[in-house]
Amino acid sequence: TAYTSFSTAFSNGSSALLLHLSGTIPVNFRGNIYRFPISIWIPHAYPREPPLVYVTPTETMMVRPGQHVDPQGLVYHPYL
Repeated sequence: TAYTSFSTAFSNGSSALLLHLSGTIPVNFRGNIYRFPISIWIPHAYPREPPLVYVTPTETMMVRPGQHVDPQGLVYHPYL
């Protein structure tokens, strides 16, 4: 897992200082273990603000939208 800290801009024009964590999560699916790459952006105001979590596929992967993941890889989950 890698981590960095830097300021970023959002689509609404605001900017913020975020902690960026990246790595893989092992998932057991139909008897095989797959390692899904993810990026977690933790805002300075955490835990008052939730982290942003993205599935970040490699060039040979694609995001498969589902119940908690949109087509761009953004994860929506009640626990966040």
